[in-house]
Amino acid sequence: MKNKVLISLFVLVILLLANTFLLKGTKEQKEFGELLFSDIKKEQITALKIIKDSSTVDLIRSSEVGKESPILKKSNWLLRQSGLIPASEEVVEDIVTKILAIRAEKQSDADLNGISEADLGLTPPDVFMLLEKQDGNKTVISFGIANPVTHTRYMQIEGIKEIYKYQGDFLEFLETANKGIRSNKVLRIDPNSVVSIEVLEGDNYFKLHNKPCDSLSSWSVTSANIEDSIDEVFLKEKIAALSNISVSQIYESPGDILSFTGLDNPKLILTLKLKDQEAQNKEVCSLDEGTKEVILQFGKGIGAALSEKQFFFLKISGRPVIYELERSFIGDWLQGADHFRIRKPLESINRKEVKTLSISGNISGADISCSYKLDDSSKSNQVLGLFSEFGNSLKFDAILKESEINAYQNDLGFDVTVQIGSEVRIVKVVKKAGTDAETYSSILEFKKDNKPSYYGSISSLLKSDLEKYLLDICKVSSR
Repeated sequence: MKNKVLISLFVLVILLLANTFLLKGTKEQKEFGELLFSDIKKEQITALKIIKDSSTVDLIRSSEVGKESPILKKSNWLLRQSGLIPASEEVVEDIVTKILAIRAEKQSDADLNGISEADLGLTPPDVFMLLEKQDGNKTVISFGIANPVTHTRYMQIEGIKEIYKYQGDFLEFLETANKGIRSNKVLRIDPNSVVSIEVLEGDNYFKLHNKPCDSLSSWSVTSANIEDSIDEVFLKEKIAALSNISVSQIYESPGDILSFTGLDNPKLILTLKLKDQEAQNKEVCSLDEGTKEVILQFGKGIGAALSEKQFFFLKISGRPVIYELERSFIGDWLQGADHFRIRKPLESINRKEVKTLSISGNISGADISCSYKLDDSSKSNQVLGLFSEFGNSLKFDAILKESEINAYQNDLGFDVTVQIGSEVRIVKVVKKAGTDAETYSSILEFKKDNKPSYYGSISSLLKSDLEKYLLDICKVSSR
């Protein structure tokens, strides 16, 4: 019995020792060679160039470019081989991380005995890499041709006589990374730098422009020589979305697909005027001082070369490449000037300037009519209080084109005109043709002074809510 215990203990010790050696061997295998660039920090690298055959990747940090450009403003890395094109930060950071993690085994004279320079593959190198640091120092790395059997390569660092053997997969990773190194965020401008946008769709033209020195409103729209207020929150959302527009494909040599892009007759042209940082800091009132233009041309894809999904093509002024993107990124800019108008029309009332308010029309077969001269009386305050309470919560789901109004039918007998000073709102509860019998919308026609009307729909606004609101205001006169 005692012998059996001793034998079991002996076997256990042997197994533990074997396991220790196996783990040690595995660890040594994972940590092949030595770290070659442990003295370099990722944030110290300001430029990187990789050359293999006729392919070159030439990268520089945007902070090192030394020029102010709204197109490059938010890009940490830029591609220099095709002009200063934004690079994918994630891909570049991954490449830099893998370079700094390269491990290789120093070769002795005995290791290299009998190996010719041709077999080393270092003259000329198969892959050439250059790292440039903030202090101006450069690290040049050469990789030889891969051994087809062992998949190892010899490598050398300029200024160091030793030859190293490398057996990692970095270069294979690099081939894949190069395909995604261009950023698909091709227009990364600062939304705060945009001071005007001219929109041209066929013969339809309008201009959205900033009024930086106007204390009441910063933005307005001019269409058909008529200037009016717009929904600034909505516009800024759309400028922010445009500044981060994402493309699905980049054509560096677009000649083969040019005839399918529709760019010979663009569907949409946006001209952005951008103010530089100095002009922004000085709060310059002029829209021309310290500004530059970026022109975006969007062509509607045509021909059999395209998929069933509708795509647009983008050409940015000053760039030779063409980008492909989905319509969803520019849909808002194809809706006309009214699309950017105020979406909370009752909220825009300046209470101090309103002198009159009147309501007239028909609600479910019953006439309604009341009129007020507004002053500082308690009755006026009560009327404006009701009006403000309702107006603050009312917001258009969508701005409608006048042609779209024909798709709605006013079959509920709800048609009321509300006039506040010089502004007129015609309120109707309507049903869209072909929709469920219970699906109704409230349509507001908004008109100010002699300017053209625009229309908005509010699907969530119930007929009963409108009735109560309007009737409550008119009841004030009888109290």
